[in-house]
Parts: sequence; C-alpha cells; structure tokens
Amino acid sequence: MKNILLIAFAALALTACEKVIDYPLKSTDERLVVDGRVTDLPGPYTIRLTGTKPYLATGDVPARDADLVTITDVEDGTIDTLRRTAPGIYQTTPKLQGQVGHAYRLLVVRGSQRVEATSRLRPCAPLDSISFRYRAPDTDFVDSAGYYTIIYFREPAGRGDYYRVNYYVNGKWRNRNELFFFDDELYDGNYGDAEIFGYFAQQNDTVRVEMLSLDRQTYDYYTGLANSQFQGGTPFDSPPANAPTNLSGGALGYFGASQVRSVTRVAR
Repeated sequence: MKNILLIAFAALALTACEKVIDYPLKSTDERLVVDGRVTDLPGPYTIRLTGTKPYLATGDVPARDADLVTITDVEDGTIDTLRRTAPGIYQTTPKLQGQVGHAYRLLVVRGSQRVEATSRLRPCAPLDSISFRYRAPDTDFVDSAGYYTIIYFREPAGRGDYYRVNYYVNGKWRNRNELFFFDDELYDGNYGDAEIFGYFAQQNDTVRVEMLSLDRQTYDYYTGLANSQFQGGTPFDSPPANAPTNLSGGALGYFGASQVRSVTRVAR
C-alpha cells in the first residue's frame, strides 16, 4: 500500500527567535501569474490571471486583465478566444473541446507582454473503483477517525506517466489548496492501489475521486512547489525559488491539459 504524496500549502515559522531584526526587503517588479487547464470533459475551461504580491504582503492576490486570451488546438487548428467573465477570469466557448492526444497552446497578450505555453492532453490510467477503510479514534488521533479512501487503477506499461488526484466529500473539494500527485515509478504496468492520505469521510458521505493525467512539465511544476514548501526553517536552508513553469514571457504559474477519470461512492 502506497500513500499518495500530500503537499500542504502551509507557511513554516521560526519559533525560537530571541531578537527581532528589521531587514529591508527589496521590492521587485510584479509578475503575471497564469493558472489554467484544458480537459477532455465538457467546458468551459478557465484561465485565471493574477499578479504577484510583495514579500510579506497580506490580502488576496490582485486579479489582472489581459488584452487577449486564446487557446489553440494545435492538431486541428481550432482557435478559441476566451471571454472575460470576471476580473482576471477568462473562459472558453463551446467551440473548444479537449481531446486525448491533442496539444493545446495558450496565448495571453497584456500590453507589450506576450505569454505562451503548450501542453499535450495525455491519457489517464483507468480509475476503476474506490473502497474505504475505517479508522477508529484513539488517544492521539481522535479527530482523524473516519472512512479513508483507497483508489484502484490499472497503470499502463511504459515509464513517464504522471497523475494528480482531487478528492471531494458531499460535493466539496477537500484538497483544493493542496496537491496529491505522483508518477508511475511504483505502479508502471501494474494494477495499483493507493490510500488518499490525510483526508477522510464519515459514514454515508458521498465521496468522489478524480484522477487527472499530467504532462512532464506540469509534474515538474508541482514538484517545484513541493520543494519550496519543504523548507526546514533554519538559516541554512537554500533560498526558495519559483517553481519551474512552461510559460514564456516572464510569467509564473502553469498551463496544462488533462484527461479526467472519476469514481463516486457512498462511504460505509
């Protein structure tokens, strides 16, 4: 039994400081951040544009609008011009439908800045079922009692497959701010089973699990996010770096394409 890697977006803090040191931090120019994905499910697909914030700044990230946002199906030449539905939010029209094996190219034009990225929609391993394992409360983990989910899938032969898992309970996306992702190193060509570590349901809750295919660039992006979060909190840590991106033009974030498989079951 292997646990899917859980990446929690939580800030680590030093707790043993004896003296407060005011250190002047240099401000940097704002960078455009892009977040979006095309899937083989019916659209619309959403591209979200925001700006970076100064270090230690509080509040929500600022939405940023663009002069033009398009997604092109590289294989058949379809070009979809996305509609602005809210500040920084752009959605596709019914003209675009993701297809396995097709590559999709994003273009964002914002003033003199031109941002592009391409991602191929790879097939996802069949997610055929889920089951539950009940864990009773004990002295140390009373708040962790419940039905933990195990996913079962047939991983195709051939190294180089990457996946993300989304977990929903009663329609609520429980790991929205966290990532479950893994490669096929342990499962290549075999029938796999993996427990969704850290999340659980209660009896009669409706659980839905999505499994998404990733290309290598998106997997590397998630890995970079993971590495930036796993800082030890000591002065000897290397400085955190931005996660690698498939976006050109100085933008941060990622644009991806995924096939989506899902299974829904009531916990009991």
